Amino acid sequence: FPYTTLFRSLILAPWTLGLLILACSMCIEVVTKRKSASLKAGLIRWLPSLLCLLFYAFPTVFSRAFRALDCEEFDDGTRYPRSDYSLDCNPNEYDRVETLAWVAIVMFPICVPVLYLTLLLSARKAILTEHPTDLSRSLSFLHHDYVPSMFWWELVETSKKMFLVGVCVRIRPGSYEQLIIGFVFSIVMLLFTSIAEPFRSHVNDRIALLCNFFDNFLSRLLALWCHGW
Repeated sequence: FPYTTLFRSLILAPWTLGLLILACSMCIEVVTKRKSASLKAGLIRWLPSLLCLLFYAFPTVFSRAFRALDCEEFDDGTRYPRSDYSLDCNPNEYDRVETLAWVAIVMFPICVPVLYLTLLLSARKAILTEHPTDLSRSLSFLHHDYVPSMFWWELVETSKKMFLVGVCVRIRPGSYEQLIIGFVFSIVMLLFTSIAEPFRSHVNDRIALLCNFFDNFLSRLLALWCHGW
């Protein structure tokens, strides 16, 4: 299949599957409750599945989108996108790929965090007071691992993924500056996580700190290796 077809399918698949699950949720709502069925109840029943889909699709799609926008230039002057070296970065062939990449960036790195924020703010009172409602229960995938006051921490984790996997890879690829920026960002995240201690379980807090530490360690190791120790 052409790269553009596969890329388009990757972008649309989570949303298409989400809409199919929504249709099934509404059918279940109508069959089980009949006259008392409501659109709101069907949407709440649908949210956990949608959030799960977006969570797993998010890093794959937006990393592919950022890589598609990154053209690598070779010694002979030819330029190819890092996502697929069978394509050429000339305007005629590359325009469709570039358009799809920007669509993916709008639909995932922009729309998904906005969706998370809107839903969490809508349920923040129930989450903070620990008096669950149907909406806060349906959003448990986003907040149940965190202490109530840190119900928004999933947005921090999402932003971290966006920066390290998407934005950082576009900053002078392969350069020392890129490694330093990734290293500094990881240090900031390590300090932020150690101060916030967002998880309900102290074990998860320690695991998060350990993961951030290894991010920093690997960034420094790569910097030393790339520049001859």
